[in-house]
Amino acid sequence: MFTYLQRKLGISDLTATIEQDHRERDFHWEVVTDRWKELCQHLKQMEVQMQEQQAQLRRYTLTTHALPEIKDVPLSEKSKPSEKIIPRQATLQFYDRILKHLPQVRSIPVMTLAERLKCSQGRVSEALSRLLEQGKVERTGKGMYRKIRTAGEK
Repeated sequence: MFTYLQRKLGISDLTATIEQDHRERDFHWEVVTDRWKELCQHLKQMEVQMQEQQAQLRRYTLTTHALPEIKDVPLSEKSKPSEKIIPRQATLQFYDRILKHLPQVRSIPVMTLAERLKCSQGRVSEALSRLLEQGKVERTGKGMYRKIRTAGEK
């Protein structure tokens, strides 16, 4: 009966057909695994390239954005942290700066003086009013001041 079915179905050797089928499937899986191996190697190469590029980028950013070297700067006598400037001294120093910038012969506007001293116009106006009370400056017009000549100055 088995041989009859083999002949009727056109299968002469059933075991040979089954072996052939198994070989084809094995061949198919070999192709698939070879392709997976190729893809895995390609991914590893790309990962190595990315790591190299990241290292180059880090080196580039470190060289282009390098922080300046910190140098030990000796502190001057005025800026030593142990000697704090009291507010009265700072005010007197500011008054001296104003008097250095004020001319004796002609007048100068408050706005120009504030620009030269790089401070606010209100601070300069307040200091000039105090110096006016002390008799060191003279008001020659609205917002115009000049230094008063003292006996020792020419």
